[in-house]
Amino acid sequence: CFTEVMRDADTAGGHQNGGRREQCHQDVSAQPAPEQIRGYLGEMAKISLASREKDVVLTGAGNRYGGLFLEPSVKTELARLIERGKDAGEIRPDVDAVLVGAILAAAYLTTVQRWIGTEPPPFNLRDQLDGMLDILLCGLLVGPAA
Repeated sequence: CFTEVMRDADTAGGHQNGGRREQCHQDVSAQPAPEQIRGYLGEMAKISLASREKDVVLTGAGNRYGGLFLEPSVKTELARLIERGKDAGEIRPDVDAVLVGAILAAAYLTTVQRWIGTEPPPFNLRDQLDGMLDILLCGLLVGPAA
C-alpha cells in the first residue's frame, strides 16, 4: 500500500522518526502566517531538491495507489498554519482552513509532479512554489497581499 511505500522510502533515505515530511516542522510561530506557510513549503522544496530521484519513485507509487493526495500530514500541517493566521487576524475569518490546506498540498504535489516529469528539471522548484503561493494568498489575506 502507499503508506508502506512512503515508510520504506523514508527509511531508505535515512530519515528516522516520521520521515521526510517531519523535517519541515519548525517553530516559526513568531512569523506572520504567510511566511510560516512559505517557510513550510520552502522546506518541502529543499527536501525534494535533495531527493529528486526518490520523488520520482514516490510520485509513481502515489499515482498507482491513489494515496498521494490522501496523505494527511502535509494538508493537516498547512491547515494548522492557516488557522494560526486566522487567529492572528492575518487571514480572512471566513476561510475554510481544511479546504485551503488541501488546496495548498495538492498545488505543492502537482508542482513537484511537473518538476520531476522531465530531465533536466523544467523550472526552479522554489520559484514555482513561491509564485503559486503568491497567487493563492491574494484570496486569503486580510487587506493587501504579502
